Amino acid sequence: MKNVIYFALCSFVLAGCCKCPQLGADGAGGNPFGHALGVRPFVERDGLLVVEIESAPLADGWRLETEMAGYSGDGYYTWRGPNRFGEPGTGVLAYPVRITTPGRYSFRLHNRHDEPDHTECNDVYVRLGGDEWVKVFSHKAGEWNWVSRKDFGHNSPKPNATYDLLAGDHTFYLSGRSANFSIDRFHLYLEDVPDPRNVAHPQSPRAK
Repeated sequence: MKNVIYFALCSFVLAGCCKCPQLGADGAGGNPFGHALGVRPFVERDGLLVVEIESAPLADGWRLETEMAGYSGDGYYTWRGPNRFGEPGTGVLAYPVRITTPGRYSFRLHNRHDEPDHTECNDVYVRLGGDEWVKVFSHKAGEWNWVSRKDFGHNSPKPNATYDLLAGDHTFYLSGRSANFSIDRFHLYLEDVPDPRNVAHPQSPRAK
């Protein structure tokens, strides 16, 4: 009898907790954190997609600020939590997007950090769907810039951030890493898009 009860309890726990993620358009778990459920995605048009960072609700560790001129929209988010080196998944921001034109998209964060050493306080974690978290960093300090390179570890190549996106819905996640790093908006764009990093581009519309 005890074995029957134990088996029933285990089955209940497993059924309630161990749910496999649904596959997104990118072939990975499309929504591992659940933050973007029920939120209409931003829609890419003509190879360009623009998202203001403050379009996602603040998560623990992030602060909405307006002190540094040069941002777009209503402000920018700065990571005011502690450094999270090797600890992705804290202060997660979720951004659902819809791709209508498949292809290889450049991912650029409008970002800023003001450390005298340009290698300090200069990065954030980025994740597409259920893929692995990747450190994305900028080596330019003291001004708003678009430098967004992936860092896969010491002595590895540091390529510009790109993503191969199929048509359909995807979710980008950002997670705090370096203290005092500020992010304003991100652009996704195909190679032939004219002037793709212009901050004058309006935010992409949400799906109806």
